Amino acid sequence: MDKYDNSKGVGNQKSIYKNPLKIRLTGFDIDKKSFEINFWVFDHHSSMAEMIGPRLYCCCNCRNHVALHDDVISKAFQGRNGRAFLFSHAMNVSMGPKEDRHLMTGLHTVADVYCSDCREVLGWKYERAYEESQKYKEGKIILEKSKIVKENW
Repeated sequence: MDKYDNSKGVGNQKSIYKNPLKIRLTGFDIDKKSFEINFWVFDHHSSMAEMIGPRLYCCCNCRNHVALHDDVISKAFQGRNGRAFLFSHAMNVSMGPKEDRHLMTGLHTVADVYCSDCREVLGWKYERAYEESQKYKEGKIILEKSKIVKENW
């Protein structure tokens, strides 16, 4: 029995929370090692208007969770198809092969980022920046605004 089972309460105490929601996030860190985060979110109010989970971005095609709002670094980037957001991390995505591309800010080594469920191209990951002023982008991920939707907002 899970220690957060609503019928038994949390630990030795009777739970006052209703409708527990378990969220599982998976992804890959910079070294391509898999990680998984499990956490519980409880809603102790009957109002559906109250947010009960983290603000997420999802794949526009299949609604797979791909990023947390808290990981947005900038919303002032340009993607292939318009506006794009720079994220410190992404989850439930896979990377394509690395390739050099001439972008608006110079030459970069990048890898396309795909939704791990439906394989939709969502953006790219900056693997290497050749200009010193662009080094802050290394390891960061661009997700195009047209390829993601909000959840829990």
